[in-house]
Amino acid sequence: SVGRQAVNLVRSREHAEALNAHVVGKAEELRHALMTAVGHDLRSPLAAARAAMARIRNGDIDIGTEQAADLLTTVEESVDQLTMLVANLLDSARLATGAVRPEIGRVDIEPLISRALLGIRSETDDFTRPGSERVKVAVDCPAVLADAELLERVLANVVDNLSLIHI
Repeated sequence: SVGRQAVNLVRSREHAEALNAHVVGKAEELRHALMTAVGHDLRSPLAAARAAMARIRNGDIDIGTEQAADLLTTVEESVDQLTMLVANLLDSARLATGAVRPEIGRVDIEPLISRALLGIRSETDDFTRPGSERVKVAVDCPAVLADAELLERVLANVVDNLSLIHI
C-alpha cells in the first residue's frame, strides 16, 4: 500500500540521516585525534630545539664544549624531525585532495627496503644516522600490491622515526 511505502521511505530516510550523523561524528573524532597527535608531534621537537638554543644563548655552557655540540645536534635533529613532519602533512593533504593518486602495482619488498634505508643514510652528513644500520628485516612475502614510491617513503619515515628515538 502507498501509506506503508511512505512510512518505509520516511524510516529509510531517518536511518540514512542517523547513519550520516554517526559517520560525520566519527570523522570529527578522528580529525580531532589526528590534530592532537600532530600538535604533540610538532611541539616536541620545537620545545627541544628552543631549550637547547636557550641554553647556548644564555651562556649556561661554554660554546666550545662537547655539551654545546650535543645541544646543537639536538637542534639539528629537531629541525630534521619538523621538516619530515611538515612534508608528511603536505603529502597527506595532497593525497586527501586527490592531487596525488597512488599507482598500485606489484612491488618487490627487499629492494624497496634497501632504497628506503639508503635514502635515510644519504640525508645525513656522516652517513651514520643512529638506528638505521641496526635495522634487520625478515621478509615473509617477496612482493605486495602498493604504490612503490609512497611505500618507500612510508618505510623510510618509520625507520627514521625509530632512529630518532634511539631504539
